[in-house]
Amino acid sequence: MRQGDLDEALTAFREGLAVAENLAEADPHNADWQRSLSDSFNSIGEALMAQGKLGDALEYFHKGLAVSDRLAEAHPNHPDAQAGLATSHANIGLVLMLRGEAASARQSLREARLVVVRLKDQGTDVTSILELYEAALSKLEAVAMSLEEKDAGAAGDALQQARDLFAKIKELSPGDDAFLARLDAAIVNLRKTIAAEPDVADPTPSAD
Repeated sequence: MRQGDLDEALTAFREGLAVAENLAEADPHNADWQRSLSDSFNSIGEALMAQGKLGDALEYFHKGLAVSDRLAEAHPNHPDAQAGLATSHANIGLVLMLRGEAASARQSLREARLVVVRLKDQGTDVTSILELYEAALSKLEAVAMSLEEKDAGAAGDALQQARDLFAKIKELSPGDDAFLARLDAAIVNLRKTIAAEPDVADPTPSAD
């Protein structure tokens, strides 16, 4: 996927999903296998989103959310289960935003932020990261609200700020940069929208 070969990535992800489904079905109470199942759904959603197939991506992100929701309910004090739930809601919110469904996107992003707030309140060794995550999700909520209000300039500013916050998270916790890539795609998409509407100011923050 990082090499840009999305068709091959999808093939590999679907093969992984078949294995994850078999394992999860064989032992529904195994949290690790359930998380693997959710991760597989999300991976396919990420590849589909990168291909611009937003409807299909949304379908797989919803499947991942269903698994994450069950895990989070069964393990209310488990950080990984709660973090997975937040990520699922955030994935859906970003796709909905790209589809132009700003109100629904804002609701999904709010759900993601509330999960992060609850997780932060439990007190963990990654509180600083959770604070950044909460702030980033708040910015994404602001993006959705600005889009609802047809304020493309404010939406662009908030989207770039959210992207910068997620970049800081990646610095503190190096790992998969898929969400950053999706934010970059969202920024490009918004700029294209604004280019098609010459009366709307360019939302990209200035160098100053």
